[in-house]
Amino acid sequence: MLWRYDTMRARSFGAQLKPDSALLSVLGVKRELRLRGHPVASESATGRLKAGLERRLAAAGGAATLLARRKRPLTLLLVLDFLAAGQGTFFRGVAIDWSSPPFGAAHAFYAFLWLSSARAGDALRLRAAAVHVRADGVSVTPGVSKTDQTGKRWGDSPTVIPFGGELDAARYLADLLVARQPALDTWLFGDTSGACLAKPWLDALLAHCLALVVPPGEARAYSAHSFRIGAATALFAAGVSLHLVQRVGRWASPSSASIYARSSERLLAQPMAVLAGLPV
Repeated sequence: MLWRYDTMRARSFGAQLKPDSALLSVLGVKRELRLRGHPVASESATGRLKAGLERRLAAAGGAATLLARRKRPLTLLLVLDFLAAGQGTFFRGVAIDWSSPPFGAAHAFYAFLWLSSARAGDALRLRAAAVHVRADGVSVTPGVSKTDQTGKRWGDSPTVIPFGGELDAARYLADLLVARQPALDTWLFGDTSGACLAKPWLDALLAHCLALVVPPGEARAYSAHSFRIGAATALFAAGVSLHLVQRVGRWASPSSASIYARSSERLLAQPMAVLAGLPV
């Protein structure tokens, strides 16, 4: 555990590695060793080491050094705003037109991320054959993912997105299929050549559009993962149970979903009012 903490690097340059990250890495190795019949140290031993590392970090830099630095959640309003603001602006020398390639595919991609709570990497691996247009919307058969690497867990539970709403992802997906008439084995979110849209290009396009509607410097606080975080937060704030949030976003467990479902001030206002003796 101590060796892993000393040799493991944080994902962000210059960031302080959290003891939790080292612990998860060690637990993964221990799990594999245990499956192979090798003796391993008890979970309590590694837990005590993690607690000791956390105390050392807190003493040196304060409790804030232990807080996870996560991307901000998007909201439906912010998604609608950045899509509207991006239309007609120039990105890498090309005017953005959400109705023409490759921006049309990017537009459908962003809308799908919000409505499906999917991971960006999982969405980019989808093929056109995964989408089925119905009278009331579209169904998207999930592929393999981080929590379902064989497709066995969620493969019989497609994501069904209805037509309509302020962000009509179902219509964008249906129009994308009609406009491109792709073969079933082509990438769903691809360009005119059939190549899958590049994640760095989509990230840069997202940052460009967000910079048009958020204060200077704040666009970097968002990423494609912000769709997933924001969708979980919105569902949780609307009263959807964590079990259903888990199923929508295909998390491994409700506890995993709870990490993403951020508690907003508005969500916490009612219990605070009850405790303060205020009308609710």
